[in-house]
Amino acid sequence: MKQKNLIKKYDKQVTMYEKNRENPNMAARRRKIINSAYGNILEVGIGVGANFSHYNKEKVHVTGVDFSAEMIKSAKKGCIPVSNRYRIDPCRFG
Repeated sequence: MKQKNLIKKYDKQVTMYEKNRENPNMAARRRKIINSAYGNILEVGIGVGANFSHYNKEKVHVTGVDFSAEMIKSAKKGCIPVSNRYRIDPCRFG
């Protein structure tokens, strides 16, 4: 699949990923794994920022990247309360 087509595909799936972000089973798994993270975190393919609420905000600085502009928009909405602890950037290829 060509790069532009792949990006468009993910841009169109934001709503589905946002709904899945609230899935209680996945949230429990994320919380268990992610809460113990500390230091500088690089999330590649950050999507809609589903992991944000599970980080211990006192122990991390998160940089997230994604190639989908729509995913980036959604992720930025999700981290507003702790925006000084997160940096979200688009990925540019080629």
